[in-house]
Amino acid sequence: METVKEQLIIRKDDYELIVAYLKGGLNRNSFDRHNAEELEAELKKAKLVNKNNFPADVVRLNSKVKILDEKD
Repeated sequence: METVKEQLIIRKDDYELIVAYLKGGLNRNSFDRHNAEELEAELKKAKLVNKNNFPADVVRLNSKVKILDEKD
C-alpha cells in the first residue's frame, strides 16, 4: 500500500477541541506525552479551514467512513 503524505486540512473548531484536549493532559505518562507532542507538531503544520469552506471529501472528527477495496 502506497502512502502519500499531504498537508493536514482541519476545521478550526476540530483544531480547537484537539488542542484543548492536549493542554488538559499534561500529566500523562511519557509514551502518551510523546504521542501528544507529535500530534501537536502535526497540528501546527495543518491548514485550518472554516466550516463553510471545509471540503466535503475530507474526513474530520466524528466522521463515518466506508473503505472499499479498489480491486472490487
